[in-house]
Amino acid sequence: MWALDRPRFDITNPDGTVTRGSCTKVATSFCKATCYNNKLEKVFTRIRKRDVKNETFWQQLTGATFRAILKRKRRVVARFRGMTRGENFSSHEDVWRWSDILKENPDTLFWLPTRAWWDPEKQRLNLWQILEIEAAVMSLPNARVQASVDPSNIAGWAAIEARGWGVMFYGDDNPNLRSPSGLKAFHCPKTFRHLKGHCGICRAGCFDKDLASKRFVHLKQH
Repeated sequence: MWALDRPRFDITNPDGTVTRGSCTKVATSFCKATCYNNKLEKVFTRIRKRDVKNETFWQQLTGATFRAILKRKRRVVARFRGMTRGENFSSHEDVWRWSDILKENPDTLFWLPTRAWWDPEKQRLNLWQILEIEAAVMSLPNARVQASVDPSNIAGWAAIEARGWGVMFYGDDNPNLRSPSGLKAFHCPKTFRHLKGHCGICRAGCFDKDLASKRFVHLKQH
């Protein structure tokens, strides 16, 4: 499974310019404190240079160029993860860029976790962003969008679940955890059973198109 990355927070470049971070407006307090990237960035200090290049690449990416890249891959890319580092929908432009990419690549499933559904500063649903994502991205058959939920934005879980969104929860390892409507959890095999690479073949979790009506994805803490 192929994936993209981008900066989480602002990066000041040697020439004084700033590469804007994608998580600045959407990262919750729990996310900032516990994100696995905190350790990653301390160990691999050069990763910020890569993040800057990745952001430049992302800003120039189109559906057509994405399709051309997939054709050059030695193996068929049936699944794609949007942003293992950073936010998928940090702006209006991001939403429509993903819409274009999905439309131009209908044979690839796109897993797009997001925190953009929640405004951590105002502690409420980010409704304009929700509506735009629903219309431009979630309406497409190859989209697998999930609201990323943790203990600091759990107040919005019931509302986003009621809109039919899939949920990916992290922050409480209780195996009997239920969603606000009573849905049982799908325990992520990668994090609960340490099955590396399982995301590429998993059929019952994040890539299940009907998951939102059956279960939510439960991630074990790092």
